[in-house]
This record gives sequence, C-alpha cells and structure tokens, in this order.
Amino acid sequence: MAPASGASRSFSTSIGSKAHKKTIKENPVIIGLYGLSGSGKSTLLKQLGTAAKLKKIVFLEGWDLIRAVVPFGCIKFRQLFNNKKEHFRELVIETARKICVDKGKIVVVTGNYMFWDEKKSGGERAWTKADGKTFSHILYLDVPAEEIAQRRLNDTTCVRPKITTPELSSWQETEKAELRSLCKDNGILFSVLPFSSNMEEVITPFLENFGLFTEEQNLQFLYKQLEEQVNAIPEPVPFWMVIATDADGTLTPQDTGKMMWKDTSLQTTCPPRSGDVMINEVFSGPMGYSYKAFRQAALIYGEAFDDKDYDACCKQVASEVELYPAILPLIKWTDSSAQATILVITCGQEKVWKQVLQNQAPGCKVVVMGSGRGSNALVITPEIKASLVSYIRNVGRWEVLAFGNSPLDMPMMKAADEAFIIIGNEETRSKSMDDVLTKAITEDGFSAKQVLMTPNATPRLDTTKFPTCDIAGQEFRDNIMSRPKFNVVHYGWDYLAKLLMTRTRDASVSGLALREAHRQIGYTIAIDFVAYAIGLEEYDITHVQGHTVPGYRLRHESSTIIAAIMRSGEPMAFGVNDAFPSAMFLHVKTPEDIQAGHVQGKKAIILVDSVINTGKTVSGFLERVFALDKELNVGREIRICVVTGVIFIDAIPTLRKIRKFCRSQTTVAALRISHNSFTGKGSTDTGNRLFNTTHLE
Repeated sequence: MAPASGASRSFSTSIGSKAHKKTIKENPVIIGLYGLSGSGKSTLLKQLGTAAKLKKIVFLEGWDLIRAVVPFGCIKFRQLFNNKKEHFRELVIETARKICVDKGKIVVVTGNYMFWDEKKSGGERAWTKADGKTFSHILYLDVPAEEIAQRRLNDTTCVRPKITTPELSSWQETEKAELRSLCKDNGILFSVLPFSSNMEEVITPFLENFGLFTEEQNLQFLYKQLEEQVNAIPEPVPFWMVIATDADGTLTPQDTGKMMWKDTSLQTTCPPRSGDVMINEVFSGPMGYSYKAFRQAALIYGEAFDDKDYDACCKQVASEVELYPAILPLIKWTDSSAQATILVITCGQEKVWKQVLQNQAPGCKVVVMGSGRGSNALVITPEIKASLVSYIRNVGRWEVLAFGNSPLDMPMMKAADEAFIIIGNEETRSKSMDDVLTKAITEDGFSAKQVLMTPNATPRLDTTKFPTCDIAGQEFRDNIMSRPKFNVVHYGWDYLAKLLMTRTRDASVSGLALREAHRQIGYTIAIDFVAYAIGLEEYDITHVQGHTVPGYRLRHESSTIIAAIMRSGEPMAFGVNDAFPSAMFLHVKTPEDIQAGHVQGKKAIILVDSVINTGKTVSGFLERVFALDKELNVGREIRICVVTGVIFIDAIPTLRKIRKFCRSQTTVAALRISHNSFTGKGSTDTGNRLFNTTHLE
C-alpha cells in the first residue's frame, strides 16, 4: 500500500499551474487572410464576424484600413507611386498591430499579396517589410481558378481586369509559393486552406487554435498528457526508472518522417514539392528547429492529409518500420520486470510510433509522445524533450535514462540522469553529432555511454570518454535492477501541506510557536514518508484491557540515528524523534561531525534540515554518510532518509548527482517543493525566526 498522496507515483501538477502564460498583448496574434481577388475574402470575413464562437477575435477588412489611413481615398491610392503605397500599407499593418495590443485580442485582416498587371510581368507585389515583422500567421484561400473566374464574371459591383483561367491559376501558384517562402524567412506560420462550399467551417478551427497553442500552452498540454498516460498504467507498477528514448534513428535506423511522403497516393492533397523537402526547408531556414518550425511542419502535414488518409499513411509507414534487434527485448524486459518503463519522446509523428509499438510489442506498457498534424496538434521540439525529462525527474520523482542519436536529442540527454548515445551504421547516423559531442564534453562536462546497434557500427570519438554499452546484455539489466533507489517525495499542494506550511510562512509567527510548527512537520513526515521508506516492525504491547496485542514502531528503531543539521534543523528533528523515541539523536554542523562510531552498526540514518535551497549542504552530509557506510557496513544495507520542510526544485538534480555514491535506498521527504529560490537574511532567515535572533543581523 502506498503512503499519503504525496508519495504516490501520480504526478503533481504544480509545475503546470505555476507556468507563465504569455498574453496576446505580449505575443500579438495577427492573422493575414490572403487569396486572389475574387476568392471570397471579404464575404468570409463578414460571416466570421457574426460567429458567436469567434466573438473574441477582431476582423478587419484591409481596404477599410487603407481608407482610414489614406486621406484621399482608395482611388487616389491606386495612382500613387509604389514607395508612397508602401508607406500607407505599413501604416495599415501597424494599425492592425495596435488594435491587437490595445484590445488584447486576436486580429484577422484581409490582404492582397499581388495585383495582376498585364503590362508588367508577374504583377505588382503589395508585401512590405512591416508585414513580415507583424503577421504571426497567414492563411491562404485556395479557391480553384475556375471558380474565381466565374465569380469575377458574375460580380458586377467591382471592376476587375479580364484575366483568363490559366492566368489566374499561374497568379495563384505564384502567390502561394512566394508567400510560403516569405513566411518561412520571417517566422510566420503559413497554411493553405482547401476550397469548400463552407469555408467558415474550414477556417474556424485555425482561428481558434492559433491563439491557443502558444509555446507555453503547448508544453502545459504535454505535461497534462504525460500525467494522464503514465498514471493510466495499471497498478501495481512499482517502477522507479524511466527510459526516455527518441524514435527515428534511435529505435530504428529508418526515418519515418521521409517515409510519410514516399507514397503520394496516400496524400489527400499533393504539395507543390514533396512534404519532407518543404519541412526540411523550414528547419534549414531562419526558424531552425524552433517551436514555430515544428508547428509549421504540423501545418504542412495538415495541408497534405485529411483524417482518413493520415490514419492510412501512418499505418502503412508503421508496417514498414524495422526496430533494431536490441530494442524489442528491452521493451519486453522492462514491461515484465516492473523496474522501469519506456517513454518514447519523438519530434516525429506520434500516431506512427504508437502504431509501430502496437504492431511489434502488443500489450507492453510503453508511453509514446510525439508531434501531430494540423493547427490543433501538439508538437515536440528538442527543448520540449528536455522539459519533459526534467518534469519526470523533478515532479514524477523518477530517475531517467535517455537514449538518443542526434544533436536534436542532446538537450534531453543532458537533462537526464544518464545518457546513452545510439549508434547505427555510418550511412544512417547523424553526420554532425561528433562535433556536438566534442563541444558538450568541453563546455558542459557531458558524459554518456555509446550503444552500437549493428555489427558494423563503429564508436564515435574516444571510447575512454564514451565507453560502449550493450543494452541487450544481462549486465545492463542487472545494472538497472541493482541501482540504489534515490526518491524525492512530497505532499504537493494538498490540504495537509497547506495547513502545516501556513504557520511557517506567517511573518507574525516566530520563536517557540514557529519551532512547534516545525516540530509538527517533522512528526508528520516521519510517521508517513519515513515510516514507509524504512518500514515498520511489530512488538508486543499490553492492551488497556490487560491482554497482549501487537504494536508497531520503526523497523530497527533503536539502531536508527536522527541527525539534526544545526541550527534550523533541530525543531523539525525533534518532531521526527517524537515519532521514533528510541532512535539516537545527534546535533551536526558540518559533515565531519558525523563520525564512524555514529554510523557503524546502524540500520537507518535520518538527516533533518528545515529548508533545502541549493542542495549543496545536504549533499555534503549525504556524501559523508555514503562514504562511512561503504567503509564500515560492508555487506549490510542501511536506509537513509532526508527530512525537510521545503526543497527548491533546482536542488533535486544536485542531490541526484551524488546517487552514484549511494549503496542503498535513499529517500528525500519534503512537505512541499518550491519553485522560488530564496535565501533568507535577517528577519527572513529561518534560523533567526526559529530562535528569535533576527535582531542580530
């Protein structure tokens, strides 16, 4: 049975709830609605303006804005020289931006990219540098040239030049190609909307989603999805390690991204160039491998596939994937051993990899998180991979091993407890990885092991710096099984934590009252987390009615030592001692205060400090205990616990780094995790408040 909610394997949502969400005012969302003259932009804009679900969006007609900023009207505007036109066009887009920022709302504005002029080859471009700096998204109405020709012919309210259907088609293709390129170079998300008899239905999801899926909100959705998927794994699953792995190039030498575009018959709409080429152009352009770039890739997938064809293509690609020989046995072993679980985090298509694992490892509990298609897709970037790994370590409280093969996996591998570089044959592996690894060693002190996945694979760099490892071998499995557990447990933000923390945060509470509050926290953590980590033992007690009944105490309580890190750790340590009265009590100021005689023969050691800020102080004490334990208690297992009221989240990785010195289970038990690093001074120092010495500083 698991202890209180804070010690369960369910995620806390504290990071998600505290994350900063940028507003529209800080990140203006200004969407350009483009298309040939006659494609129905103005008509669509009026329909959207009356839609109840879009009432928080401001819809602006481009020509109305021109009339507002040009003192002599649209007719005279058309007669101006191009440099004068550009000036007024920049005023128009600046007006749209100002409306967006002032009202804090999404703005949609119609625009014309090019005006046909039979006298000028290619026509007149209306795009300005200000457009490139201002638009966040551009949607292009892809109405067939034949439909536009008929509309222009039927429209008697507007005088337009006579243009043939082939000329309209050529004009349209030119606009789409040039706008796509301009958007790529200016960091603007671009999508072509397929023609429909109900364009309002087509465009509405885009307008709703563009304001919703900021980079921060995308990450919050992924945190929530991660929680749901991991917590959905049936009990009992006492795993405490997560193997976070990339997919393409790591689980297989194949690139499923390229495979998605191989069979054009599976695509709903064939892009002007192969989809993988278009996506590579985005990644190789100014956007690089940014969040915007991956969201643009999702839009390209959305252009090419409808739901039915996308599902069919994902199934087809998944059926062609061949995993490396070592991968499937590892998946099945982790599934059966209950020591670890596998989390696939891929920048590629999530649906493909879910299907791959369903095909090749049916029934195995593997969590898959990846990118999707369309405007409402969640996307995974290299930085998001690292964020998810950090979330697992700091909130899920599990150790993480990371598998990757390319520079895109480096942030994830750096964020993990241990990294494994997957190496395939020369023709399939990343060509730039050697340089990235060399830089990581030199600048970041990065370390990892190499995994050669094929008989012909050769190691990268020096095997003394990156030793090889066989993940298919028993030694690797034994290493996972024998690793001492290092857990961080806390109560999160539940009622118990709220009540107990209130008095410690109240500036009016100090001295004896504050010491009593700390004592209560120590007692609560002791009878819950510490008792669960070390275990209980029965002993006989006399019942009030005179007969003997079993009582319970901490296992090996008389062979347990409680070390109060002075001075602020003492009151909380007294609370721990209240729970375990037979334990030895020790005051320590430095790690050297813990001597050989204190550790020798002991079954458990409980270190107590009121606050863990950087983790350096507690790490020093733990290293001392680990060293003495190794020297004096050969062949015996000792349980080690750290009790604290608050631990700053960035201290957790610091504490995990010393796990390699630990021989047995170590548990850090806190009332809560803080996301605010604060070192008290004077009246805010915990020790001063506890002992009424604030006046001394």
